Amino acid sequence: NLNISDEVLARSFYVNGLAGSLNPVSTNHRQVHINLGLCQFHLPYRLSVKEGEKVSIPQVWPGKIKVWTAEGVHRLARRLKDNEELSNCRVEELSEDRVTITGPFGNIFELETVVDEEQLKFLFQ
Repeated sequence: NLNISDEVLARSFYVNGLAGSLNPVSTNHRQVHINLGLCQFHLPYRLSVKEGEKVSIPQVWPGKIKVWTAEGVHRLARRLKDNEELSNCRVEELSEDRVTITGPFGNIFELETVVDEEQLKFLFQ
């Protein structure tokens, strides 16, 4: 769970930017669920169901959030840079298959391209 202060911006970043898929809203109407590979991000934007108070200060994860992707990281980085809504995101290219992205809420994501099936097997042993 990472508390967010803007549901629309979160959808834009995690879905349009990082190419995650949005889970449909079911019984929980105070958070967004994003699937990204084998992971799911729960992004609450309301603190409680009963009171409905909004999150005012987004939560920043201490350290980096590592994400492996089959999509080339430079293509993903370009998509972020080209999205005006995500202009406050910072992209730093570390190598041919690794980038660091500082998202709109201050979290740092290190994305790495999965080169082949053997590498993927190693990651999920």
